Amino acid sequence: MAPNVIIYCLEDVTDYFEFERLSHDLMALDGFRSIEPLGGFKDKGRDAVHINVSGETTIFAYSVREDWRAKLAEDAAKIHKHGHTCDQLFFITTARFTAGERDEAVNSIRDEFEWHLELFGVERLRILLEVEHPQVISNHPGIFPPRFFPQEIKPIAAIERKHIFVSFAPEDSALAEWLSRRLTVEGYDVWCERFKTLSNEPYPNDPDEAIKNSAESLLKGILKTYEELGGKQLTEIFLHSRSTINNEEFEGYQKACPSGVKLVGVRVRVERYGPRLFRTETMPILRGTFWKINDRAGLLWGSGFKPRIATYDGAEIPIPMRIDVQHGNAPIERVAQDIFGLTKLNYNACHLGDGEPVTVGFSDAVGEILISNPKISERKPNFKFYI
Repeated sequence: MAPNVIIYCLEDVTDYFEFERLSHDLMALDGFRSIEPLGGFKDKGRDAVHINVSGETTIFAYSVREDWRAKLAEDAAKIHKHGHTCDQLFFITTARFTAGERDEAVNSIRDEFEWHLELFGVERLRILLEVEHPQVISNHPGIFPPRFFPQEIKPIAAIERKHIFVSFAPEDSALAEWLSRRLTVEGYDVWCERFKTLSNEPYPNDPDEAIKNSAESLLKGILKTYEELGGKQLTEIFLHSRSTINNEEFEGYQKACPSGVKLVGVRVRVERYGPRLFRTETMPILRGTFWKINDRAGLLWGSGFKPRIATYDGAEIPIPMRIDVQHGNAPIERVAQDIFGLTKLNYNACHLGDGEPVTVGFSDAVGEILISNPKISERKPNFKFYI
């Protein structure tokens, strides 16, 4: 039998609380929507409980121990000792067992306590995760490292969505405005009747068309300011974004791009759940290390060991940036080199270099200042006003 990555991850679980959450999620999706988590160290044999409309009580117990049979007996004894109502017991374990062991456990619980036992071993969990509810995997990166599942899962939660429509009742207008501003600061594009966009455009009737127009207006404004400040003739424009630049957005940028100027859209974001590189020496990986994934993607370490100061000034393992050339064409090595250079432009901190380029690293600060002052009609383009 070929090895299975889901089984490998389940059998390697060491975080019991994370396994509890995974089990809660699977049971909620498998028919127990009103499941009530109880877990902890003093759960009296119950990790969760569910009572259906007919009053039937189901108790859930989870285990990551190899001696699953002993754990089952312990939990059943605790449930009985404390007098908990129980019609059926669901026992979920990361262990493997034979058909004979399964039948023995079911019969033993029925004969001793008069409960029906549902037993979930690692293979049954694999079916739930691989066939019935694969979207759950991405919600538990502590058990299922995302790098192990590049193609298998495409859950709704993992699809990057950056545009949010806020609808509200008239009496909730203040809450809607506050929420819209906070979401905008977090990097989302929010459509809400309570306020205009940063370019003072009205509330859009067609969001897709509005995305194109907003992108076009943004780049036109940037180019106009660049020209007014005495900028030189452009040959290339690189767009840096933490989130995906979708096709509609890039079409808007293309409309604003001057003829003969090359336009490239690049996503740059910290890869928190991606791979890590380790060295056998006392210091971590060198800052500036680049790992080429393919011709349009790579990992760049903006943090790490810095030879100039002969140390690593971080607290944990250096986290890389994931660079993706999403639109246009440019050598990924050159894109990485440019981005690395932009990690050295934060002159307001005692850092030799940051983990992100200044183009995205300061976008939160700029956005929060702009959103916090909606009544300012003439915004200053100078960087000094936002640092």
